[in-house]
Amino acid sequence: MMIDVFEAARTNNVSLLKEFVADGLLNARDDRASTPLIIAAYYITAKQSLIC
Repeated sequence: MMIDVFEAARTNNVSLLKEFVADGLLNARDDRASTPLIIAAYYITAKQSLIC
C-alpha cells in the first residue's frame, strides 16, 4: 500500500512527511482543497511540529 502525503499527515508518519517536504508536495490539494499542512495541523502532535 502506498501512503500519500495526506495519509502521512493524518497518521503522524514524520519520516515520510519529511520525504514529501523534500519533494515539494506541501502545495498538493485534496478533494476538499486542503493542503497537507492543514491536515497535519488538524491532527498535530509535538513530534509532527518539529518538521515545520
